[in-house]
Amino acid sequence: MHRIIFTIGPFSLYSYGLLMAIAFITALYITTRIAINNKIDKDRVIDMATWIILGAILGARLWFVIENFHFFRNDLMGILRIWEGGMVFYGGFIGGFISGIYYIKRNKLNVFLMADIIAPGLAMGIAIGRIGCFLNGCCYGKICSSFGIQFPAKDYPPAYYQQLRDGLIDRTATHSLPVIPTQNIASIIALVIFGVLLYLLRRKLRNGIVFAIFLILYGMDRFAIDFLRYYSSDAMKIGIISYSQITSLIMVIIGIVCSFLIYRKNKQESS
Repeated sequence: MHRIIFTIGPFSLYSYGLLMAIAFITALYITTRIAINNKIDKDRVIDMATWIILGAILGARLWFVIENFHFFRNDLMGILRIWEGGMVFYGGFIGGFISGIYYIKRNKLNVFLMADIIAPGLAMGIAIGRIGCFLNGCCYGKICSSFGIQFPAKDYPPAYYQQLRDGLIDRTATHSLPVIPTQNIASIIALVIFGVLLYLLRRKLRNGIVFAIFLILYGMDRFAIDFLRYYSSDAMKIGIISYSQITSLIMVIIGIVCSFLIYRKNKQESS
């Protein structure tokens, strides 16, 4: 965990903001290369990416603020400090999806083809972004003594504040209790998903299949990992299931339905 890379005067470079920027740039580069290989104007891709990034940032921050408004109740200006961390992937996915669809429809591009082109870069962006979560100390897992990772005491993650108040953590300790590094696990799985999507994309499958596979794989991944995640409030859950897991299940179902419909349409056209 290393929240601040360096500080010069009043300026501090936060690891979370830096990794998010690297994630966006890398995803854009990958998407642009794939678009060129599919004979799509790279300028269109860059314009579309701008819309998606703006929508993703707005959606991701909005979801986080809604889930964690108790952190901002007395510091409303803190809502704007996104470089310090605090974005939810699914909020960003929904925001980016809406803004991306708007751009694609407005410019009369093939929705399914563009979705396939975006998918691998999106997976890589998630992989890099989760490293930013690890360095920032957010999105961590439940307490686990067997293979958990400890955070420096001076940078306790927000959920530990309550444990400090309740006396569950020694105030003189140099490190936090060990937690499951769910950020690193998510990053590794996202890299695997990236490889799978890139392989499928090169096989020239029916438009829409690659993105549908992304929905299925990432949805299953996030649903499973969320059982290991630490949530500071039960308000983020319905029973033992988190809102993110509900969204994951919806994503998997949409991916399966889309795959079936695309497969059936392809079979009808072939007969």
